[in-house]
Amino acid sequence: MKPGFSWLILAALIATGCQSDPGIAGKWNIEQDNNALGEGAEHGVLELKDDKSFTITIGPMTLASGTYEFADNKLTLSQGTAQMGASYVLEGGKLVPVNTDGNKATAWRFVR
Repeated sequence: MKPGFSWLILAALIATGCQSDPGIAGKWNIEQDNNALGEGAEHGVLELKDDKSFTITIGPMTLASGTYEFADNKLTLSQGTAQMGASYVLEGGKLVPVNTDGNKATAWRFVR
């Protein structure tokens, strides 16, 4: 094997490894305390896609969809050009809702 070719393979493996980090994208399920959101809400799923789009579903029903931004451990959901007023902070592998005053909701969260 030629030395130049070895470096090319190594560079490709490093680049592939860097891209395989799942980050924030994926499916997150609602976890709630004492039915804070109502019975059945625990079936809700937030799906964050690699293209920065999201959907929130319960079973076959789509409750919301749009785009998201994730920066500085804060997730912000938007629909069209308007922010939904929905923000979350990533804490201990959980997306904890934060209201507009910056206070965290403690009765429910999204988990993987």
